[in-house]
Amino acid sequence: MVRSGARDGSACCTVRQAGAHSALAEVKEVDWDWPGAEQEYKRAIELYPGYATAYQWYSGLLFELGRYEEALAEIKHAQQLDPLFRSSSM
Repeated sequence: MVRSGARDGSACCTVRQAGAHSALAEVKEVDWDWPGAEQEYKRAIELYPGYATAYQWYSGLLFELGRYEEALAEIKHAQQLDPLFRSSSM
């Protein structure tokens, strides 16, 4: 969990919300709702731009949709956010 020093718990809620949107995006992918999944990934990233997992999973969706250049950009962004990050799907 990421801590920002805020005592009101808002940073924690934002991280959790981003995780929830990413998880919902995964569900939408399974249901083949590509536009819905993309919308949820973008919302997760908007809520918490430092969430490398959202970029990783979004990259996977873009790859599956044949949007390879965008997928590569997103996976590189995930690696910049988390240098120890390693994608086994790409």
